[in-house]
Amino acid sequence: MASLPEHEQIFLMWLEVCSTTSIIFPDTSASKMDFESGYNEILAYMFKCKYITGIPTNPLSHARDKFDMILIESRDKSEDSIKYDFVHPSYHEAFWYAIHKELPLNRWWDLLKENIGAILEDLKNKVDMVQLRMIERYGAINRDLNQLLLISAECDDPNEQLIAFEHMVERLKQFAHAAQFLNCALSISSSNLKHKQSFLHIVEPHLDRLPLEILNIISTFLFDKEADIRKKAGKIILKHFDNLPESFKLNEKMQIWQTARNIFVPFAIRYPFILSEYFRTEEIPAADSEFDIPYIIDNFSKYSWQWTYRGGLSENYNPFLKTSPSDLQLLLKIDHIPTLINILYIINLIWKDLSTEHKEAITIQKFLSSENKGMVDAAQFLVLLHRDFFSYLAK
Repeated sequence: MASLPEHEQIFLMWLEVCSTTSIIFPDTSASKMDFESGYNEILAYMFKCKYITGIPTNPLSHARDKFDMILIESRDKSEDSIKYDFVHPSYHEAFWYAIHKELPLNRWWDLLKENIGAILEDLKNKVDMVQLRMIERYGAINRDLNQLLLISAECDDPNEQLIAFEHMVERLKQFAHAAQFLNCALSISSSNLKHKQSFLHIVEPHLDRLPLEILNIISTFLFDKEADIRKKAGKIILKHFDNLPESFKLNEKMQIWQTARNIFVPFAIRYPFILSEYFRTEEIPAADSEFDIPYIIDNFSKYSWQWTYRGGLSENYNPFLKTSPSDLQLLLKIDHIPTLINILYIINLIWKDLSTEHKEAITIQKFLSSENKGMVDAAQFLVLLHRDFFSYLAK
């Protein structure tokens, strides 16, 4: 390889990249790259930056004819471009041997990694730096995909973790009980909106096969700070509810969510009617809001002070008043501060109709010692207005 012309070395490097994307990143932009377009872009960039002195006429045809005996050509029925691969794994091994021994081929690999964004900037389908890093690791471990996934699952890059997680979900027999699989899922679930959306997209088709620990992560999204995540998680759970295991339905976050739905969804169903009939507004509820408990409770709280003094609307409180003290205590464990503040506000409005058992179920000390000022203010306001009941706090 060291004695090959520069454009032929670059051809072999690009062949290694493109043949590997189909294995590690199937059905992605990277796997749909047009080989010839990418090859031409690399050569053009290298020439422009004076890394090579010239580009031969018809470089792809020239290189393809040169390496005809070691190449396999194939064409995907759904695509127009031709795919290339080596006829035997030993050629992949030889390529990575040259890279790790820092032979001349390594120069082109380093330049590709350093400039991949600029090189492929004008292409619709392309490989990125995260994927190149995974391709390099794949070559370093003798193209062992399972080992690559375990390594990528533990990396610090959530984009790489997502790629590994998706592969692991499709290979649950190998990875269902691997600590790296769960840790990878937990890491992604604590990342940003885009990664959480991708997580839910990946797991939905496999809900009937996923370990309980992974399913439980979905329930943590029901009270996420992002409304889009709350709605998507709620929608997925309700769509597949009958097929979900009982052990999942009995986890505390699911119990809280179901309790909240029992209390507040009857109001959500009537919400458009209430707005138009009683408040003369044509406000349209947010799309899929029936899956978003914090949104429903926020609207309930926003209008509740008005219907407290209007006839015909007090029935909205009935599900709340009929809930058991234990369910009220469960409701007050919602892991969403704005929603808890709204619930304390609602409790204050219907205080006189609550039973002693309901009032005793309110763990007011927890809210008074909260690190959130809004939470503390809401709790102090409730104590102030009902100081006779909460007089024990002064003892």
